[in-house]
Amino acid sequence: MLWWAEMQKKVEALMRQREDARKRRDWTEADRLREELKNLGVTIEDTPSETRWTYHPRQT
Repeated sequence: MLWWAEMQKKVEALMRQREDARKRRDWTEADRLREELKNLGVTIEDTPSETRWTYHPRQT
């Protein structure tokens, strides 16, 4: 499951970058990062108290 550990690291790094962009109110960058995460198979859910993500592997 090494691939999963690497995927988690990548997703968490992108999520941190997105959170930083949102704090700066850089909505263009936050949206770009959301799209990048979506292309990796990640769904983001923003709530008032937190942001959650779910990984949906692509079917081949």
